[in-house]
Amino acid sequence: QIASVVLQGSKTTADVNVAESTVEVSASSETGDVTAWAVADNERYNAIIVPQEVALTLKVTMDNGDEYTSGLASTSYVQGGQYTATVRLSEESGLEVKVAGDIEGWEDEGEVGPAEDPGDNTGEIEYQGVTYKTVTLDNGSTWMAEPLRYVPEGYTPSTDPTADSHIWYPYKNDGSGAAVAATDEETIAAKGYLYDMYAALGVTSEELTAETAASFEGAQGICPDGWHIPTWQEFFDLCGYSNRTATVSSPQTNPDALFYDSALNGGSIAKFNEGGWNFVCSGSRMKSTFTATPKYQNIWASESTCSIEEYYGEPTINYFVTSTFYQAGTNNLQFMTGSTTFTTSFPGKVTMMFAHCETGQQLRCVKDAATE
Repeated sequence: QIASVVLQGSKTTADVNVAESTVEVSASSETGDVTAWAVADNERYNAIIVPQEVALTLKVTMDNGDEYTSGLASTSYVQGGQYTATVRLSEESGLEVKVAGDIEGWEDEGEVGPAEDPGDNTGEIEYQGVTYKTVTLDNGSTWMAEPLRYVPEGYTPSTDPTADSHIWYPYKNDGSGAAVAATDEETIAAKGYLYDMYAALGVTSEELTAETAASFEGAQGICPDGWHIPTWQEFFDLCGYSNRTATVSSPQTNPDALFYDSALNGGSIAKFNEGGWNFVCSGSRMKSTFTATPKYQNIWASESTCSIEEYYGEPTINYFVTSTFYQAGTNNLQFMTGSTTFTTSFPGKVTMMFAHCETGQQLRCVKDAATE
């Protein structure tokens, strides 16, 4: 006998406009469980979810406590739509989802089948004695699924964010809200180091200037042979929002970006993780101009600003190196960068902005297209 049928993984609150008869998922909504009600015990169950695009998980619990789960294909559930998933439960095969059944009542929006097995899209690369996990994303690009933690000859990572060392340790909350360098091997293995553009590109301040900065787009830098520092376009193709570019001063949006979430108007950290990118909060060594005093950012994700529990207590401001030049001035030299936002309105959002060339950032290398 079935005790309960639950749909897991959807956002559970909505913004309702009574005048216009519209319902949209709330940007600040957290994911949760939706328990279906029995239309006919052990045969048919109905549930209402907030309109959104999501890959749900179906969990069936039996009276004896046994549980069966199955992933459902990612589907855009629209307002006023009704969807059917037909399942078969057996002791031999567990929970099987099959596409079948008629739609009645609301507008027929189709049927929901099982989640497709994406196959093995992961790999490894060994570089300077360290093995990094890699992932080939659905758009065909291959990324390191871990932050780089390579220290080139002539560099020494610093625990002091005010030091002009070009490479710094990632940091953590010391328990009082202050940011302190994390020098233990476990943290470095997970979060890598923070690199400024000189270290990432492997160049000197004489080589990286306002006149030469644009020429480094797509450069290998300190990445392995056959790999390069991601460009603005490559990161934008993942998150789908940039506040500007070197040639366009207005925001740029791409709803078709791989991990774009319309409720966030930017990339979703949850979607980055579902795709295998393995999002890691290393923080940033912030420096706004050549003459500014640099510092670690002591702002931390919390239950009220973050929808993913594993990031509670992690740095909220995380920057990710790209090799695309933005602009230069008398006291500035800036590159486009990936950036995170953890707020009540936008928990776990990834967008693009710009950062000074001496800002310390996480670095993920991308495989050259010609070698894939």
